[in-house]
Amino acid sequence: MIAYLRGTLISLGEEGITLEVGGVGVRLNLSSYERAQLTEEELSEEIILNTHLALTTSGNQISVMLAGFLNQETYHLFTKLVTVPGLGPRAALQAISQPPTELIKAINDGDVETLKRLPGIGAAKARQIISSLAGKVVLPEEAEARASAATLEPPWDDVWSALEKFGHKRTEIEGMITKARKELPEAESVEEILAHIYRRE
Repeated sequence: MIAYLRGTLISLGEEGITLEVGGVGVRLNLSSYERAQLTEEELSEEIILNTHLALTTSGNQISVMLAGFLNQETYHLFTKLVTVPGLGPRAALQAISQPPTELIKAINDGDVETLKRLPGIGAAKARQIISSLAGKVVLPEEAEARASAATLEPPWDDVWSALEKFGHKRTEIEGMITKARKELPEAESVEEILAHIYRRE
C-alpha cells in the first residue's frame, strides 16, 4: 500500500494531477473540492499527498485508480464513504465536492437535501450514506478528543464529555482537567469538579 507521495506537480487535469516522483510521472485522481485548490502557479512545486490505491472489477476487466488527498480530513471522509454499499471509490471521490467538514456535518445531521445535491448522489444514495455512516464519521481532531477522553477514569471522563457539550475545545479541556486533577485529587463527582473549574475561571 502506498501511504503517501512526495513529488513535483507536473500538470493539472480535470479530475486529477500528474506528480513526478523519482523521475516517474504518477497520475492521481483528486476530489473536485481539492482539485480546485491547486492552480497553475503551483506547477513545478513539491507537494505531499496521502494516497489510496483502489482496484475495481467489472466483468473480466480490472480498473486501477490511485487517489490523492491534500489533507487528512478529505482522506478520512473518503475512507468512510467507500464502505457504503454500492458506493465505489470513483463515486466516493466524485462526491467530495464540498469541504469535508460540511459533508460530515450533513451526514451526522441526517441532511438528505445537502447530500443529494452532490455529484452522482441522489436522494436514495444520500439516505444510504446517512444510515451507514451517521454517528460513525468524525473529523480527525474529534476522534483524537474521543481517544483522550477514553483514557480517563471516572469521574474525569464524564467531566471531559460535559466540557465538550459546553463548547470547549480539546486543548482547552486538557488544560482544565489537568489543573483540576492537581487541585482536586480526591474528587468523586462531576458536579464538584465542574463547580470548581468554573468557580476558578
